[in-house]
Amino acid sequence: MLATLPTVAFIPMLVEVGGVMAYGDGFAYATITPKPVGGSSSGRYDAVSREHWVQYKLSDRQGLRVGRMTLPFGLRIADHTAPTREDFGFGSFDQRYALGWDLLTDDVAVSVAAFGGSRLDSLDERGAAASVTYMFPSRLAIGASLLGADAVASARVAGSLFARWRVWGSTYALAEVAGQQRSTKGADASMVEAATLLRAGWFPLESMDVFAQVGGRRIQGAYEATKLRYMVGTDWKVLPWVELSPAYVFDENVEAGPSHQLLAQMHVFW
Repeated sequence: MLATLPTVAFIPMLVEVGGVMAYGDGFAYATITPKPVGGSSSGRYDAVSREHWVQYKLSDRQGLRVGRMTLPFGLRIADHTAPTREDFGFGSFDQRYALGWDLLTDDVAVSVAAFGGSRLDSLDERGAAASVTYMFPSRLAIGASLLGADAVASARVAGSLFARWRVWGSTYALAEVAGQQRSTKGADASMVEAATLLRAGWFPLESMDVFAQVGGRRIQGAYEATKLRYMVGTDWKVLPWVELSPAYVFDENVEAGPSHQLLAQMHVFW
């Protein structure tokens, strides 16, 4: 039996240029990013803007935004979308055109957005999303999100319960349980999906996060689509504009089988 040799690949994860502008109670933000055309192996890219919106401050604690933005739903961390909520529409290029309202007080954070279709991916889905987080001072934050959407061929509703907990000293934990039901119009058919994430971490230095996490998704009646991802790694900001993120990832995919990879990531912020 011949052994399969490991392969080494260089993957530019995301190159993005952004800018901000503020005047009085107004604020504008925009980015531009190369997006692969026809898959990451095609070698062709389009220039797209993942986010571009303007905000008007109604007060020191609340504001209105309009433009293309990330919808308020559940935990929003960089390594979270792929293993747990990739089918919920929260990937790297899954922002939506929306009108949003944000409120932040000492105890509560509230975000509400009504969204429409996206010209980047030709989605015709329209709906609303809301997320509420209650914060216990310096120790615990718990929250809930709800999303409802309607499209020409389908409709869906999704929900999430999540928590951020400072356990002891410089240790922390993140957890989320999310689910959605997607119904096909004109047919007595629906898909129910659940996704979870659990992450434990430690800051040995103020600039270094060492963590371990497990995430997965399950579709009712489709056991072959079950996915689990185990990950250990660190995010170390060695300079204010350079972050090193080595990690080991082990994926269990019922349909495709197990796989693992070592990641040597470098993130540059300029």
